[in-house]
Amino acid sequence: MTYLDLKLVSQKFRDILAHFINEDVVLYPIQVIREEDEFTYYNVHFNKKYNVLDKPRGPEELLRPKWDMSKLKGLDLHVFCYEQLDPSVFCISEAVKQELETNNIIGCSYQLISD
Repeated sequence: MTYLDLKLVSQKFRDILAHFINEDVVLYPIQVIREEDEFTYYNVHFNKKYNVLDKPRGPEELLRPKWDMSKLKGLDLHVFCYEQLDPSVFCISEAVKQELETNNIIGCSYQLISD
């Protein structure tokens, strides 16, 4: 079985992300057909993955990664993907999270990455 690296978001979610992304992020439309209904979702594709995490020093840091602030310096990232184990995950800034919550986007789970 082939594993597809898809990060599908709704039109409403896509509209919010569009205000925060740079040229490293592409939102590809995907038509989803369920019975007689057709929906458009968007695959969030990252042309670049950032190496912005501090190297884990123990098992707890594998579960809760930490930023390497020296690697983040000078980057204005709101939506990005970092080099990781789980390809279905991507990072958003607190500003994006607040915008999603303000617009009642549901079905998201958030994990704080500490600094």
